[in-house]
Amino acid sequence: MLRQGLQAVLLEAAQKPSILAPDSLIPRIAPRLYADTPWSMWQPENKASGINWVHLAILDSFKKRAISTPTSKIKPVPVKELAERFGLPQQTVLAAARDLEKTPLATLSREVPKEYKAFVREAKAKLSRLTSRSAQTKRSQAMNRAWAKAGTSRLRTGKTRRGVTLRGSRRAGDTVAARRMKAANARKSRLARLGRVKKGRQRKT
Repeated sequence: MLRQGLQAVLLEAAQKPSILAPDSLIPRIAPRLYADTPWSMWQPENKASGINWVHLAILDSFKKRAISTPTSKIKPVPVKELAERFGLPQQTVLAAARDLEKTPLATLSREVPKEYKAFVREAKAKLSRLTSRSAQTKRSQAMNRAWAKAGTSRLRTGKTRRGVTLRGSRRAGDTVAARRMKAANARKSRLARLGRVKKGRQRKT
């Protein structure tokens, strides 16, 4: 794939992470792509690579906000906002945030540049909120997709939770409207019958 084509995919995945398959290789290679080549080439993965530029970019965003705002009042930046800022898939940013959260404080303080050492402890605390919030969002999105899928299957089979039959273009709203109209007609017939009975009694008297 051409480098610019892959870059377009990265930018789109920053806004819509669902375009990438769960087992896609793109989120893992995104931080290691070479920029000076027309083809999509990346640095081989090294398990001992440690801190990369994505980790530092997350810490840098926290550092810039900590300079102008007390650390106790700093709120975690949403993953989507960071992904759009870095031009990376949301999965890549979330994985880097989890790395920073799970890495021991002593190890981080030893590996990051000295200008970030003063912010590591507070950054880890804020990142734990960010990753937990992202996990909750993912769970809710998965539940919504499951409910939507279940609803679609019920519509296809003609069954709903309330037992209303839906076939073809027939909808639940049409069925409810028909029931209401039937009840209204029955009420009119009952009132008309009562009126006739009342008139008959008046004539007799």
